[in-house]
Amino acid sequence: MSGLFVVARNSSFTYKGKPAKVQQVCQDLGVRYVLEGSVRRVMNRVRITAQLIDGPSGGHLWVERYDRDLTDIFGVQDEIAHSIVDALKVGLLPQESSAIRKVPTRNVEAYQFYLRGRQFFNRHSKRSYDVARRMFARAIDIDPDYARAYAWIADCDAFRFLNYDFEASIDDVRAASARALELDPELAEVHASRGLALSINSDHAEAEREFQHALRLDPDLFEGHIFYAQACVRQGKQQDAAAHYERAAEVAPDDYQALILAGCAYRALGRESEAISADFRGFERATRKLEWDPEDARAAFMGAAALIDPDDFLVLYNLACVQVLLGAHDQAIELLARAIPHAHHELVAWMHNGSDLDVLRGDFRFRALLHRAAAPAG
Repeated sequence: MSGLFVVARNSSFTYKGKPAKVQQVCQDLGVRYVLEGSVRRVMNRVRITAQLIDGPSGGHLWVERYDRDLTDIFGVQDEIAHSIVDALKVGLLPQESSAIRKVPTRNVEAYQFYLRGRQFFNRHSKRSYDVARRMFARAIDIDPDYARAYAWIADCDAFRFLNYDFEASIDDVRAASARALELDPELAEVHASRGLALSINSDHAEAEREFQHALRLDPDLFEGHIFYAQACVRQGKQQDAAAHYERAAEVAPDDYQALILAGCAYRALGRESEAISADFRGFERATRKLEWDPEDARAAFMGAAALIDPDDFLVLYNLACVQVLLGAHDQAIELLARAIPHAHHELVAWMHNGSDLDVLRGDFRFRALLHRAAAPAG
């Protein structure tokens, strides 16, 4: 809806099942209104309560309860959407009114598997991508014409290929995204998925057309901006990448990844002050994410990376210790070689006597590094 700015769904799901004040939510996400409620299911019946709340005042603009058969869930979504539009007095374009009524799938079970897949995908780990893919595949088993599920299968395979050297054929990624596009060519996230599939195959011009189409359909699509930004990085278009990362961070006000990646783009452009600003904003968001979910390893390592000073020899030493724990001895030696020219006597003593580096003591390269460093007394 062009008359409304709605934050990315991942941002709102951060508050799921946790106590939060509406005013604080509005402040955190930069919005004026909050839609909250609950869904209770008993057998094939569902009860949905929903209320639209004005953030600054905390007052209710609209409240409703629905008792329906589960198979009517999409009809309820349609009613809720139009009630919000009416309450906020937002004018709808004809195509927007039609889009609200468009049902993504007629099968509730397929829809549930799709939602589970989205939940796992957003954890961004190899295992979670694997589980998410199985959820999307199950949705397609139930509804072979489910465009969104095909798009997200393509995204799962693309991210596994990019991040974990997954031995999947890029042709499979392209095929899944093409099938999604064939099924629903007017769905923004389908075009974003197609753009991602094309960009990892270096079809950059066609990928750019798909990303731009996605953002024309939905200017606030988080995936559209962050996938586009990543494609720009692959082409060395760091300025465009930074702009799309920043926009992704705006539409998903709790997302830490886009800002930290924006910092990398700014740094590549030599815009150090903007890089530092993006890093700290990303770090603050990653910290909040860890308060909500202490098990989020991605938030931990990306938040830490945002504050790492590559010229600080203590940072280099401690990173070397981490590499030793991971069994990456070559990387540990390289980091220590960078740290030694600037190391003070205390750090040199740790290198000689600390247990963290014991497994390296038989390595001739490590012995050579110690020889370069001043031997500690005693």
